[in-house]
Amino acid sequence: MNSKVKCIYFFVFWMFSSIQNPLIAQSSELDTIQIIDSNQISYSRSGFRFFDSLSKDSGTGRFKSALNWQTPSDKAGRIYEPYSPFIHETYLRISRVKFWFFAVSIFVCLYFIYFRAAFAKQFQLRMNSFIKQFYFEDLMREQAISSTAGSLHAFMLGLLVFCQGILLYLVAADYNRLNSIYTFILALVVTGVFNGILLFIQWIFTQSMDVGGLLIRQFQRQINVNLIFALICMPVFLLSYYNTDYSTNSSWLKIIFSTLIIWISIRLLYQVYGLIKDNTLNFTAILYLCTLEIIPYLLLLKFLGINIT
Repeated sequence: MNSKVKCIYFFVFWMFSSIQNPLIAQSSELDTIQIIDSNQISYSRSGFRFFDSLSKDSGTGRFKSALNWQTPSDKAGRIYEPYSPFIHETYLRISRVKFWFFAVSIFVCLYFIYFRAAFAKQFQLRMNSFIKQFYFEDLMREQAISSTAGSLHAFMLGLLVFCQGILLYLVAADYNRLNSIYTFILALVVTGVFNGILLFIQWIFTQSMDVGGLLIRQFQRQINVNLIFALICMPVFLLSYYNTDYSTNSSWLKIIFSTLIIWISIRLLYQVYGLIKDNTLNFTAILYLCTLEIIPYLLLLKFLGINIT
């Protein structure tokens, strides 16, 4: 049989097979043909994903291959850009606001709610005694028959907010490394120790001069002023900490410093007002007020103004 006869025979056989099974006639366009059984034929074709996803061979289908674990063979290296705003120190943004200030403010709010619930009568007397003198006399009588726990809590509330003002002053003075909860705790401890030492010296002075009642009344007036200023300044300090434009921190530094000075000044003026109301404005009271109230705070403010600004 020569080659021409073989070609004609093969062509006739191919045409006959195409008529019997038209799917096989199109097999030249397919990549693979898999015969599963005598009645089913599975096809897979490159780029025909919908047809492949419906095939009987679900193990190697393209539809499920995307869900398998794939490990990249090549890794992209890090490109160093010398003037990238994310790494260059010239464009590096140093954040001056942190979460700890908000957390301390929330703690102060919860502490205030506890103080108002546990010492409701004392809180009302302290708020009213700032304006009317007879409420202050009721407060002194209430302190004589009750414990000093309420005064301690009110003193701590004022101390917490005052230390927030100190930290806000440090942030405005561009001391970014001191903007942390640890610095706040340190300021709280130092301020508490300073007030404790000052109160001890005042107690020694008043006991030696036989005017112990003067210290008790003046200390309660200090607590009243600190409590009221704490309620006023705490939201102001919080909003200032998170919303102030520190690019012009020179003027903002003066505002914070002035706020702390006004706080202490009003407290001292209220003590002078108390001496006048108590009819105790004598030489001993003036000596006590100038030596143990005004001079220590003036020295402290001068130290802060010279060494921090």
